[in-house]
Amino acid sequence: IFNLSSHPELKSSQFTRFEALMSFIYYDFAKENEYIQLTIDGKEYIYKIFMVGFVPSSMTVWFPIGDDYSKEDMKKYLGLFDKYNFYNYDVDVSDDDYIITLNTCTRFYGLNRDVELYVLGRRLRDGEKATAYKVTTTDAYKEIETVLKGDENNAEENM
Repeated sequence: IFNLSSHPELKSSQFTRFEALMSFIYYDFAKENEYIQLTIDGKEYIYKIFMVGFVPSSMTVWFPIGDDYSKEDMKKYLGLFDKYNFYNYDVDVSDDDYIITLNTCTRFYGLNRDVELYVLGRRLRDGEKATAYKVTTTDAYKEIETVLKGDENNAEENM
């Protein structure tokens, strides 16, 4: 909740989990942060972000835990996120790719709307280099802009 304001907190010693993920609701932040870096046992993995969006919690309860996705599950998984993506990322993704999924709960819409923020990335393929790519907003982002603007009657209530 720290970064839902006109002056968002993007880095804080108070962040202990994935609070900073909410920074992706800001288009400028999403354009400037196109990659996820993950280091495990000294090995570095780089992922191109291809999806950011609020997904209803009820839509994600079927997700398998871990790496146990069939090709059918992966197609269903990726298809679900297309609907909720705030941005068009110039990134191709297939069911053969390695996908990283980051998510966190949010009170962006208050306590009565049960959604979680998801950020998905595709691991760079063999021989692929990390380069800048195009990011534009989708129709799903219009709702985010409306909430961020607030209004004179409920600006605090929306946050």
